Amino acid sequence: MNFHKLDKAIRYMYKISIRSFYTYIFMFLIPILLELFIYFYLFKKNIISDRVIVTGPLIFLVIVVNSLFVTNIVSTWRETIFIKQIKNFGINNLTFLVSLFIVYLTYSLVSLIVISCILLGIDTTSYDKKVINLFKTMFSQPSVLIIFIGIILNIILIFCISILIAGFFRNVYLINSLFALTLLYIIITGDYLIDYSFTQSFVYQVFSYLNPQKYINWIFYISYTNSFNGSAELYKILDNVDNYFSFKNIYGPLFSSLFIIPIGAVLTYMSFNISVKK
Repeated sequence: MNFHKLDKAIRYMYKISIRSFYTYIFMFLIPILLELFIYFYLFKKNIISDRVIVTGPLIFLVIVVNSLFVTNIVSTWRETIFIKQIKNFGINNLTFLVSLFIVYLTYSLVSLIVISCILLGIDTTSYDKKVINLFKTMFSQPSVLIIFIGIILNIILIFCISILIAGFFRNVYLINSLFALTLLYIIITGDYLIDYSFTQSFVYQVFSYLNPQKYINWIFYISYTNSFNGSAELYKILDNVDNYFSFKNIYGPLFSSLFIIPIGAVLTYMSFNISVKK
């Protein structure tokens, strides 16, 4: 990979995307509306103060929604001469994907920080301050580094899923519809709602293990409770000690993620190559 050309591709993508109205819709408007709904419907009404742990993955759901930015760029730019003729600019497919990922990574982290600050600001007016307590606990322990690694893995995973969907289909409306269904599947089976009884069913567990987002969320749960090797702190993750624990140490979700993501990256590259040739 030519790093000079990579730098040019990144600069160009920043220049174009930062002027696009859709960037602000997918990176800020939609995630903010979703998180405000989650805050007032779930955090305020359905999550008790000693279950602050479950608010973490729900806040990080911003990352999943941000991927609409990726699917939009691939599906719309593919219809122009840019992606079809990137080789004429001396930029190969891998360079384009890496530059798009770096831009998406930057925007996602900025979006997550901005929306977290908004939620923290709103939470100052609440009685039990669930979001404030979540971040206070997170940043008061060294395991915040593992949580940050989990966030980066999450961004990589969602980027790969976005390219896969945008690569196999051309119609932007079909892509957005499929991604909406994918988002619904990710939320329902990704152990975001572990306090709900339906997550203990056998059928749910089967489908949840097929969802790579589940592994990312458990990296957070285990890191947040410092139960890396299956200590007694593990029982802080679920609200009932008799419930089924998907993982009892950090190794299962971490190494599963590290196994799944490279495979996803290869499939992403192949999918993008196919989409450009169509």
